[in-house]
Amino acid sequence: MKKNQYHDIDECFDEAVPKKKKGFLIFYLIFITVLITLTLVSLLYVSSVLKEYEAYQPDKLAADCMEEIKRAAEEGRLDKVLSFAAVKKEIDISKEEYEQFQQEVAKGKLSVKKSSNKNEEQDILCYNIILNDKSTVAKYKIKSEGQETRLAIFTLDLWKRQSLEATMYSEEFSLPPSVSVYLNGKKAEGSLSEDGKTADYKLYSITEPDIVLTDGLGNSVKYSNEGKYSFKEYKITVPSNFTVMGKDIVSPVSESGSPIDSLANMYTYFPDMPVMCSYDLFVMENGEYSPTLLDNYGQEIDISEMGDVISITEQAAKEEMPQNLENPPDPLEIAKLWSLFMTDDLNGDKHGLYTMEKYLFKNTAQYERAREWATGVDITFTSIHTLSDPPFTQAESKNFVSYNDKCFSCEIYLEKPLHIVTGDITDTLHGVFYFGYIDDTDNGTDDPHWGIIEIQGAAE
Repeated sequence: MKKNQYHDIDECFDEAVPKKKKGFLIFYLIFITVLITLTLVSLLYVSSVLKEYEAYQPDKLAADCMEEIKRAAEEGRLDKVLSFAAVKKEIDISKEEYEQFQQEVAKGKLSVKKSSNKNEEQDILCYNIILNDKSTVAKYKIKSEGQETRLAIFTLDLWKRQSLEATMYSEEFSLPPSVSVYLNGKKAEGSLSEDGKTADYKLYSITEPDIVLTDGLGNSVKYSNEGKYSFKEYKITVPSNFTVMGKDIVSPVSESGSPIDSLANMYTYFPDMPVMCSYDLFVMENGEYSPTLLDNYGQEIDISEMGDVISITEQAAKEEMPQNLENPPDPLEIAKLWSLFMTDDLNGDKHGLYTMEKYLFKNTAQYERAREWATGVDITFTSIHTLSDPPFTQAESKNFVSYNDKCFSCEIYLEKPLHIVTGDITDTLHGVFYFGYIDDTDNGTDDPHWGIIEIQGAAE
């Protein structure tokens, strides 16, 4: 018969306690671990939502775009990021201009500025990417793609890039036609208005343009669309062997001028004779340079009292024979022969015509005049007279003008007393003689000589 065993209930309870306690601790640890894990996951999710929220902020998108442009420029692939399509519709961008633009972006400082608020109809935001706090180099546009809610409390606006385009600057203005315009160091061409009074300019540049205005005399100023420029107009008409100066020599309106009346018969023999040239200059008031006028001898002409319309037709003259002439004759001696010929006092056949012919040129009006005089009836009516000894009481040559080394003119004055039966009279010759050194024969030999091409009356 088994013997009953008795256990102390307190002892049994004491043995079970550690097992239950151990189970509770394991459960508690698992609970805490799960709780921590869930908390971490929640925190990470919330953090990611916050980051996503921040990343989708328009200003952040624009800042990221700016950094993308900067990196692309530094790596030489700006055209892979920026679209130049809109710019190229207006201007041709050379390789040099593009490289310069890319280097400026790579080396410069970029910033972002919102250029417009959200357009309610199209849900578009626009930003300017600015270089060195002054030049807008790109326009960044983003479009709303709607909204999403995160964690029941975060409303996330979704944005998508619509465009990222390089920008260009444009300036439009009108100026007098003789004012030159330079864009980034290169001369720009304007369109002449219908009335011809202004030149219209429409200029484009992918960077902030450097526009310089230069008037006809070389005065320069940087263009500003806020600036006002005051010009004074000069209309100058002078012979082509005169010089109009500013900073440098000024070119006339046209290289082909109009003939000078007093030289009309000379162009046949000397095509390079001076012509009248016109200058239509608009000069910046208070500019460093004002018009300076040099005559055909390079001497400055005082134009201070001439106003803004200057017209000079006469050549500057010297009192002595110019030094540039090639073996010039004695014009006074030739003029004396002509004077004697005209009063039938020149020795030789045909009333001295053959003597005079040595100083004339065939096929000229002057030669024909001499021939008609010597062979016509008029010479026979010359009053019978005698000459003094010497025949000329006054003989002067002055106002020499050199047109080139084979052509010149001078003013000659001669007084020759004629003693006739009824008393004494004085034959006076006062004229401008034009001398040339040409070959007027067809003898097959190059044998030019100096002679009279034309005689014109001198102004009293």
